[in-house]
Amino acid sequence: MLFFKPRKRALFAVCCIFAIICGCGQGSEVSEDREIVISGTLGLPDDAMETDAPVMVAVTRTMDPEAIRTRPDQAIIAYVAASKQAADFRVDLTDTAARAGDEVFVFGFLDRNYDGDVPYPDSGDEIGIYVKEGQLDPALTLRAGGNAGLHIDINRRVYDYKAAISGQVLGDSSGPVTLVAYAGPITSSDFTSLDYSQVMGVTTMDKPDQPAEYRIDIMPYGKHVPIENVQLFAILDQNRSQSVDGGDRIGFFAQGDDFSTPITVPAGRVGDIDLEFKFGVPEPSGYDISLTGQVPDLKPHDAEHPLYITVFDAQSPGDVLENPYAGLKYFYQVPPEEYNYTIDLSKTDLCPGDEVMVAALRDNDFTGGFPQLSSGDKLGLVQNPEDYRMTMELTHGVNPVPPGGYEFPLNKNVYEYEASLAYSVDLSEAGDYGAKSRLIVLAIHVNGVDDLSSFNIDINYLLAADILPVQEYEIRELPVLTAIYEGLEVYEDANPPDPLIESVGTFTERTAYLVAVLDKDGNGQMDGNDEVGYHAGILGLPKAISRITRETNQGPYEIAHFSEP
Repeated sequence: MLFFKPRKRALFAVCCIFAIICGCGQGSEVSEDREIVISGTLGLPDDAMETDAPVMVAVTRTMDPEAIRTRPDQAIIAYVAASKQAADFRVDLTDTAARAGDEVFVFGFLDRNYDGDVPYPDSGDEIGIYVKEGQLDPALTLRAGGNAGLHIDINRRVYDYKAAISGQVLGDSSGPVTLVAYAGPITSSDFTSLDYSQVMGVTTMDKPDQPAEYRIDIMPYGKHVPIENVQLFAILDQNRSQSVDGGDRIGFFAQGDDFSTPITVPAGRVGDIDLEFKFGVPEPSGYDISLTGQVPDLKPHDAEHPLYITVFDAQSPGDVLENPYAGLKYFYQVPPEEYNYTIDLSKTDLCPGDEVMVAALRDNDFTGGFPQLSSGDKLGLVQNPEDYRMTMELTHGVNPVPPGGYEFPLNKNVYEYEASLAYSVDLSEAGDYGAKSRLIVLAIHVNGVDDLSSFNIDINYLLAADILPVQEYEIRELPVLTAIYEGLEVYEDANPPDPLIESVGTFTERTAYLVAVLDKDGNGQMDGNDEVGYHAGILGLPKAISRITRETNQGPYEIAHFSEP
């Protein structure tokens, strides 16, 4: 598909000549409140000065190539030649039909196959689209007087195809929605940081309080079909600020357990791509809070095996693995081959004094879009080996990662399986505790237990964890973590009764101790007069679970015998 077909060339030429004349606005005297000028700078291709190809800037009422091609008299407002030498442009809209408050679109292009006639962008040319920082919709609202300071990077090749994506925006949320097809890397959970040059299509709609149909026309700029790993977003602008900010909601296309599923866009139309709102943009706390540190293992990482630093408000490692996006506060992709990072958390709702869990993920089977925990990946947690704490307290300003007394090893292999233990809690021998007290239930591999009586354990060997209010529990499920210390063998494909996780011994097979910390002051660590209970054998001595298999609710195992270690 040519941007403007030759059969429309004559009409387009007339429209362009008229638009260029009107765009100059020379010799007219108008009041200041009617004067409208757009100006800015251009980022040009490296070889732009080596060619005779002109650079043009257009102001239109739409970014739909088909509308511009077939109805240029309605779509084009002004069309001017820009200065390649100065790499800038100025478009005077005073004598056009444009008025302050109108929404327009501004783009520039390098016409590489210019033949001396009216220039127009077609296959092989390069194009750039202006978009205001922090927005995904490229619409510019005109102001009376000057609309200065625009910048357009002409960095997308023009191709010849038609493609579209359609489906429904689900749910009963209503309001203005921006729909985006994005083919670039998602380097953080801050959607204002998306690279607009990787936006392949964008449209807006006013969604009613019920599911509504949508269609995104893919712009034939930047990538040729088929376009792989395209993510679909729906951004509900709750406060109508025309930007992604606190209170907005973001929806995705997802299949199965995926948070967001990328698709491949061929020529033609892809249908039944339904979007569901599932992520809320937090209201910023207003505090200056950041994290800074080095990647955990100081090993090279690249775009195919990206490394992410993630921040959660979850109080349990199980929550991070079972439903990571539920407690997610922020994620950040460390640039390839870089080892130092600084993460700005000022746009989150986190405050000084908040406890967070910080994790690192090396996504070894990355296919684009969002990070996804899956078999073969590597995970690390910020943890305190002395008091077994897996959360850190945020302070105002810069927070080093890991803090003093903590470590940040990237030493857990990620697997895919479903297994859990069933347990009960007997507090009859426990001392006094209050409303703020918590139970921290842990399953620790026997190789990580040096002396259970003094609670001397290696937190790296954690197999399961649960944090809950203090009370007696008749039966509760404890999911086995799917991120296991690299020093342990995991038989991911084993079927019961074969062991899922390596055990110790043959005749007296042992795999894990099941213990619980009665955290009386609720500070998430073992200290003070906290007590420890455990699963015991017939004589009341600690007894290890003999074997963990790939199945659910193994047990139940009673945790009792609480006392100070």
